[in-house]
Amino acid sequence: MKRFLYCLFFLPIVLAAQNLDSISMQQLLVVGNMQAFHISPPDFNVTTNKQIVDLFIDEVDGRKMFFLKAEKERLRSLVTDNSSNDGYSVLIKETFDLMKMRLLQIDSMLADIETKPLVFSEKDTITFLSKKATYRSCENLRELRVRMEKRLKYDCLNQVIKPGKENEDVLKLSPAELKTKQADATKKAIIRVRRYLQNFDTEFKLKHHIGDGLSNAITLRCDPHSSYFNTYEKENWDSGLSMEEFSFGFYAGDNDDGDIIISELIPGGPAWKSNELHEGDAILAFQFEKENKVELINAELEDFYLLFYKSAEKNVELTVRKKDNQVRKIKLEKEKIQSQENVMSSYVINNDKTKFGYIPIPAFYSDDETDSRQGCANDVAKEIIKLKNDSIQGLILDLRYNGGGSMKEAMGLAGIFIDEGPVAVFKQRVGKPMLLKDFNRGTIYDGPLIVLINGASASASEFLTATLQDYKRAVIVGSTTFGKGTAQNVYPADTNLYKTKGKSFYINPTMGYVKITGGKFYRVTTQSHQGKGIEPDIHIPDMVESFLDKESEMEYFLPADSVNKKVIYNALNALPLTELKGKSESRIKANEQFKNMLFLADSIATAAEKDVKVVLTVKDFKKYSDEQDKLGQKIENAIELKDSDELSVKNNSVMLKLVSIDEYQRKNSERILVGIKKDLILKEAVNILGDLQYYQTK
Repeated sequence: MKRFLYCLFFLPIVLAAQNLDSISMQQLLVVGNMQAFHISPPDFNVTTNKQIVDLFIDEVDGRKMFFLKAEKERLRSLVTDNSSNDGYSVLIKETFDLMKMRLLQIDSMLADIETKPLVFSEKDTITFLSKKATYRSCENLRELRVRMEKRLKYDCLNQVIKPGKENEDVLKLSPAELKTKQADATKKAIIRVRRYLQNFDTEFKLKHHIGDGLSNAITLRCDPHSSYFNTYEKENWDSGLSMEEFSFGFYAGDNDDGDIIISELIPGGPAWKSNELHEGDAILAFQFEKENKVELINAELEDFYLLFYKSAEKNVELTVRKKDNQVRKIKLEKEKIQSQENVMSSYVINNDKTKFGYIPIPAFYSDDETDSRQGCANDVAKEIIKLKNDSIQGLILDLRYNGGGSMKEAMGLAGIFIDEGPVAVFKQRVGKPMLLKDFNRGTIYDGPLIVLINGASASASEFLTATLQDYKRAVIVGSTTFGKGTAQNVYPADTNLYKTKGKSFYINPTMGYVKITGGKFYRVTTQSHQGKGIEPDIHIPDMVESFLDKESEMEYFLPADSVNKKVIYNALNALPLTELKGKSESRIKANEQFKNMLFLADSIATAAEKDVKVVLTVKDFKKYSDEQDKLGQKIENAIELKDSDELSVKNNSVMLKLVSIDEYQRKNSERILVGIKKDLILKEAVNILGDLQYYQTK
């Protein structure tokens, strides 16, 4: 720490002497933060710095457009043991010069491609690599041009095969109609590439892209969950963990004519309060304050989201076409509204004349801005009270696809189900392991409990799952979790933690934020699930089980270990796991839908191990696309229950009253209920809960 403070004290002198710009300074701060606060920072030697370059190249060139093979090697050769001490200044400068030159070359290539129609030949193929395959970089500009043209052809064909009107078959179009459609699609494909390149069309944008990419590469070399945020990314991060978010209050979609439209207005949000925007209005363009106007002609919905939500500005002017074809300009200002992603709801499932409660938990969000103790744990407690008023006899908490969030909320949620006692052990880089406890005596719910998990359940989800499993408070069902047993804190890169004796150093205030892994969580058994995940008590096969990436598959993940700490906790009586597991396995084995799902999952997993070549002609691409559509339909059929097998689900009584008077809530509720009713995995969890309720009440 002293060495870091010493470096920061002399930072302005170093900058002046070596003539480094603010981007190099940003890297110095990021490296210093990682060395000071990361639980296990690497030595920033030449080997580590070369690994950082590899991560950096992936960060700044996600579309594989900017660097040739020899250029990548050149960038790797630039770093030395000292590179992290001078802010990687040489790497930054050469990358900037190289990308600036390449942008001009790509622009020239696109201009040349635009001069003549694309030729679709059976000789042209594009290859999608298997997960284990290694990407081969282009050797020269000619090869880069060929790849770019193939990608444009792919994007073009993707547009061509889309029906322009109901039941249109592209293979039955006349040559003239097909030629017109191809020309329009080519124009749209090239516009999309140019829109992407506009992210770097000024020196300011390019420098910040390089700087942010390198900062993120440095953090990722320390572990997969440390990262760098610019101001806008930090705002998005905070919104994801909060009950509230800054929003314009609308969602976008597209219609049959290909227009980008207002698909939904959030009640109480800026768009709704303006009384000028309505569902179905077509968005023709938008312009943020202090930014250029963005026209949405030939834009896809994906383009809109990428362009619209990358801006940190809080004022925007939308140009919309109303249903009567009038074009109007409407100004909106972002406001804080309730996060739609973190809305907690509960449902009642009828199972053989028995009522069970069901609470899907989207994330462990919190309200750290007030002392009101509002947040995920409080909201779950409220929903449980509603469900108890509906006389439920068992409860399912659904943590599938819950990537975590506030550990404080996870601790609070554990306390809802167990009496006072330790819930985990926390270990930082220095100091003794610390016992985390639930100090509140009593529980809100003490009945039969199921926790449903899968491979995307991570972090705080695993914290809660492990606690309830170790206390034998719940039966854990589903598939093995992600395996993240680490905790992160976010610091400003120019944090005042570097103040000493009341004096602070001069540091540029625009350096962003660093999310740093500063600690590890351990179960009350003192073991870690880091890199291993939490195995369910009862395994329910999942369609995505073999496709979801796990912690152990990520580069530079931190290995599992244990902690030396005496922990005394009072586990409850053993659960009837043997009986429950036997009954579940018998049901799954006899269930034709589970059989079909497993067969399909195995087939897809086998296919994913091979590269896929797509021939770039209309006929072959149509065949490929139809096969993908059929596969998607097979997957949907495999995981969704038939109408005759659907779960019997309804809103809790309180929500039933609300939806009877609130049209927005009614529509939203109906949409959610459709998915719940058809959930194959949930149905087996309900069956297991039925068995558990029988054993615990007989």
